[in-house]
Amino acid sequence: MALGHRVETLVLMRQQFRGPMLAIHHKRLGAAMLYDVFERFHFDELLSVEMANRELHARIQQKIWRYYQPKKKVVKS
Repeated sequence: MALGHRVETLVLMRQQFRGPMLAIHHKRLGAAMLYDVFERFHFDELLSVEMANRELHARIQQKIWRYYQPKKKVVKS
């Protein structure tokens, strides 16, 4: 699926979903698409099917861990 064909859906997904959003690509992406993934659609990670399974697993686990850590309260003085 090319991201350009689903712009409204991707924007809505980010508005509704507060967890990590990961994109997985099959081929190398151009600079414009990289910009869209991170800046326009606010994905948290861009993964490749060419990555080793251990790397994919580690990156996904790290994003899940980071998102679900308790939020620290900021104490104002």
